[in-house]
Amino acid sequence: MEVPEDIVALIRKKSLGAHPPLHQRILVNASRLAEKAVALVPPFDRVMNTTLWPRTRFPFLDDFDPEKKEDVLDCMVATGKFRLCGEAYRDDERIRRLMEYDEDIFSRSGFRVNRQPRVYDLKEKPIVMDIMGQRYPAFRPDNRHLKRFGVGKSGVHCFTRPMKESNNILIIIGPERIFFELLIGIQTPFYTISPTSPWVATGSWSYWDAQSCRQALNDALDVVDIIIGPFSQGMAEALEG
Repeated sequence: MEVPEDIVALIRKKSLGAHPPLHQRILVNASRLAEKAVALVPPFDRVMNTTLWPRTRFPFLDDFDPEKKEDVLDCMVATGKFRLCGEAYRDDERIRRLMEYDEDIFSRSGFRVNRQPRVYDLKEKPIVMDIMGQRYPAFRPDNRHLKRFGVGKSGVHCFTRPMKESNNILIIIGPERIFFELLIGIQTPFYTISPTSPWVATGSWSYWDAQSCRQALNDALDVVDIIIGPFSQGMAEALEG
């Protein structure tokens, strides 16, 4: 099935030149975002103060010699670009090497998803609306964009803020009954990324009751806080041409 022109297609197009010019600019700017994030160029160094940090490779890089450390970072950049920008940025060799490093790194990370029993009648929506209202009052709930493109499942919440002219920045929150997955994006052309992808880290936050649900969403938004500014700027520059 052909992807509509107003969606940035990440899967089918094998080269950057196969994308329309505007989509190329969006992907190039997103790839630069990944490179800066992996290099921890400010404000991306703030990730060290979030709960995402133990789920990245950075705390373990100092165990490697300089040459191996540099290679891991190169592989993280390549994999981050692929996850943000799709087939045009696939580098199978570096992606494979990063997976090999992971066998060693994550076996020592100690990070585990919490397996507490879930409260059966937990309602995420009021918690999502309350926290987003506090932290992102300029964003308004509006799921029309998800319905327009046929994405998102029942219970997924989309929040929008005007960016320029008729375009919007999006924050999409998906409660998956035991964890949150988040995306940020732009409305037109429709393009989203996971705020954890530049660091090539796991992209969900687990919860099991109302208190942990609030904490999980706040933890996820701590990462959104870091990346949404540079992302918005990069997308605005791409749209301006």
